[in-house]
Amino acid sequence: MTEHCAVARVARLVAAQTLDPNFVVIRKFVSAKAQTPWETFDSMVADTHPNVVVVGYGEFRLMEFAPKANPDYIVSESIGGGSALVMHGQLHRSWSYRIPPMEFVQGEMVTLTFMRIDS
Repeated sequence: MTEHCAVARVARLVAAQTLDPNFVVIRKFVSAKAQTPWETFDSMVADTHPNVVVVGYGEFRLMEFAPKANPDYIVSESIGGGSALVMHGQLHRSWSYRIPPMEFVQGEMVTLTFMRIDS
């Protein structure tokens, strides 16, 4: 998916009222050899618009997900190069995520995470 397609997907979600972001997190991953800790959005995301969208730019990375109830069960998804990963409903409350180290990746990656938070 190209960067243009990923941004268009976010725009379609906003137009369909399934995403009403008031908060964007921008993260830059310089080294693919570093691992991020397990994270979750459970305390931040609004119940009224619970969907979260992560758009990746640059060199691809794997994003790992694990249910909080069974952290040994890990699911991987590629992100980067204009991809848009949509987490629907309450997924962000019951699963954690991280970026694992990848020895063979050389370039940088930037992610934009769109969400609605309670103020």
